[in-house]
This record gives sequence, structure tokens and C-alpha cells, in this order.
Amino acid sequence: MLHSKRIAFTIGASIVSEIIGKGFPLIILYYVLRKIGIQEFGEAQFSITLMEISLPFILFGYNLHGTILIGKNQNNRQKIGEAITDIICCKLIHAIVIFFLIIISLFLSASHKNYISTVLTISFYLFFSAIELSWVQLGIQKMSVFSMMQVFSKIPSLIGILILVDDRSDGRLYAILLLSSNALCCLMTTLYVLKKYRPASVSFHRIIPMFKNSFGVSIGLVLAGTLERIDILIAEILYGQKAIGFYAGQARLAHSINHIFLVVGSTFFSEIVSVKNESAFKKHLDAGLWTILALYFPVAIGSCFLGSSV
Repeated sequence: MLHSKRIAFTIGASIVSEIIGKGFPLIILYYVLRKIGIQEFGEAQFSITLMEISLPFILFGYNLHGTILIGKNQNNRQKIGEAITDIICCKLIHAIVIFFLIIISLFLSASHKNYISTVLTISFYLFFSAIELSWVQLGIQKMSVFSMMQVFSKIPSLIGILILVDDRSDGRLYAILLLSSNALCCLMTTLYVLKKYRPASVSFHRIIPMFKNSFGVSIGLVLAGTLERIDILIAEILYGQKAIGFYAGQARLAHSINHIFLVVGSTFFSEIVSVKNESAFKKHLDAGLWTILALYFPVAIGSCFLGSSV
């Protein structure tokens, strides 16, 4: 059965969330640049990108595999509790390893040592990302709730940046406040899910199979996530901090378009994991593909009439 109303509401809520989520950094971009300057903004943005580019290596294939597990075991609270515990443990292990690799890499690079202090102050992002449970919400078809959490988590961050970021010494504070919205959203999803499901006790006998089962889908997800964010790192390596300041706004705008299509795919994936027969699976797949094509078509045509710089 195709739950058209739920799908339409979820896509609508998610697109609004993405517009606000991706528009939020763009709205404050000019304000922050004027306050802290292009050099400090470049330093902050490079540190933020290091956190963001590490995210695919922490999420690995766990979220995707976890969503499938939840969809297949919606009535088995024990299985859901075990999946929550196992995936959080696996992601925390990844987060710890990634954190030390980043710090060691920066320490060994003479030209990047100045980023260490900023990276240390915003490294909380890695660990909050490890405990987030949005994949459970996806598996129980509560993606619209997650979208609303994303919107509400941006508000304190926006207010904090407008009030507290005031001069060139506040570049690090800007990075903390920007990523704090993501941390708050992670915390909200975790509390929401833990009210519904009780985590199981830790068992390393389950963690190893979880890693093996997630490894297959992780390769594509890690590559896609890394390629989407690596351009800012390349800009810094080739042209320095100022280049990031000039480039970051355009990059975020381009990336935000991709996320609109990702929202549609995630919504239909959330529905597909719970279907029980081939006919329903095909209906959801066809509807998802046609919806993505309908959204992509005007973008593809309209891009032909834009200026070369855009």
C-alpha cells in the first residue's frame, strides 16, 4: 500500500527543513564575513569541513543497515534495542579513531597546525553524530518528526551567532555555534527514540557482525559523502584560507540542491523498508523515481539559461 498522504507530508516537511537548514548558513554568511573577516572565516570553515568530511567515515553503512533492520523488525522491541546499542557503539569507536587521526594529521603538517585548537573545540560534533538515532525514525516512518527537529535546532544557533559573533576574534565561536545546531538535533533525535525504545546491553559478539553487515553499503556512502565535501579542502590546500572564504558560500548553495533530491530518496526508502510484498515495493520505487525526475527536470532545464558563473 502506498501511503500517499504520509509521503507527501514527509517530503514537504523535509524540503522545508532542507531549505531552512541549508539557507541558514547562507543567510548569515555575509553577516559573519563582515564581522570576522575573510581570513578568520576561512580558518573556521576549513575546521568545520574537516568535521563534515569525517562524518561519512563515522556513519559508515550503519545508519542505512540500521534503518533496514528497524523496518523489518518494527514489532520486535528487543531487536530494535539491540540495533540501537550496537550501532551507537560502532559509531563511537569510529568517532574516536577519526578524532585521533585528524589531530595527528594536523600536528604532523606544519602548515595546518594552527587549525588544531579550533578542531579540538568543535570535535563534539563527531561524538554527537555517533549517538544520533535519526535512522530509527526513518525505519519507523517518522522522518517528518526528524525534519521538524532539524528546523527547531537551527533557531538557537542563529540567535547565538547574531548576538555573540562580533569581531575578528570570534571565528572559533562562529564554528562552535554553527555546529551546535547539528549537535542539538542529534540530541533531540536520541531522546525522542530512547523514550520509545530501551537499548539493549552492550555485546561485542553482536558488534562484529554489525560491522560486517554494514561494510558492503559503506563503500558507496563514504565515497559519495567524501566527494561532496572534499572541494573545500582542495581549495585550502591550493590557495589558502582566503580561498575558502570566497568559495564556501557557492559550494554550500550547490550542495543544497543535491540534498533536495536526497530528501525524496530518503522518504521513499523509509517507506520501502517496511513493505512486505513485491508489488508494494515496485509502487514505492516507481513513485520515488518519478518524483525525483519531476524535481530534477526544471533544475536541469533552468541551468541552461543561467549565467556562466552560476
